[in-house]
Amino acid sequence: MLKRNILFFGICSVFTFMMFTSCKNADGDIKSGGDDSGVETESGTAVDTGDINEDAGGDDGKNQNGDGSEDYVRFKFKPVEGGYEISSYYGTASELEIPGEYEGQPVVSIGDSAFSGCGALISIEIPDCVVFIGYSAFSDCKSLTSVDIPDGVINIGSEAFSGCSGLTEIDIPDGVTDLNYEVFADCIGLIGVEIPDGVTEIADSAFFNCYGLKSANIPESVISIGNNAFLACVELTNVTFANPTGWNLSEYKNSASGKEEISSQDLSDPSVAAEYLRSKYADFYWERE
Repeated sequence: MLKRNILFFGICSVFTFMMFTSCKNADGDIKSGGDDSGVETESGTAVDTGDINEDAGGDDGKNQNGDGSEDYVRFKFKPVEGGYEISSYYGTASELEIPGEYEGQPVVSIGDSAFSGCGALISIEIPDCVVFIGYSAFSDCKSLTSVDIPDGVINIGSEAFSGCSGLTEIDIPDGVTDLNYEVFADCIGLIGVEIPDGVTEIADSAFFNCYGLKSANIPESVISIGNNAFLACVELTNVTFANPTGWNLSEYKNSASGKEEISSQDLSDPSVAAEYLRSKYADFYWERE
């Protein structure tokens, strides 16, 4: 009996030691648990889990709202060139300020689908250090009414804000050169859009089904407008072309078929230009020579 008790005690001791050591990270800090996507420390700070890092919002994982209430907030960070990317977000916040740095490095990118489908979000403030907003980054954030895109952003990915039906206005930074595929598609609350000088391409379906859109401008810098860029924008009645001359239509980009010239006189009339873009010639590829 004594030998059996000694053996049982020895096995339990080894098992306890193994469990204790397995709950530590490489630096010896005890982890408080989590899932396979990352592990949160007791203080709510990040633990390196390889190429993905995880961080809670603040020391307690909560976000302070303007009305004094608190929401659960968690970001995932991924190292990229120049700093870190927010690769995903989990939380219940309605007002969210995205952190500007992680591990002493700037947050330079919002990753693909990072905030997609976050129905609770009403307003988002993006830090000045962000230069890239990825594919579908904020898509289907249907309650989103306000987003602050900093001037340093040079690329907004395809479908980045598609389905954000609560957005009524959007400020596109001057450094953006392409309005990518479906970037603002189905933003049905959007009323007007100011496209900055420097944009050279408005891609296919960029503003598709923005049926609340009433006005838009096409600056001198734009040399192409993709198929269906403004299709189904049924309220669009005012489109101003900075340069209405030299525009041609074809079936699609790099089409081998012949091109048809659009009258500069027609495009000089904001109401006619709007009709051409939303319906009459909406499914054509527009190009200015």
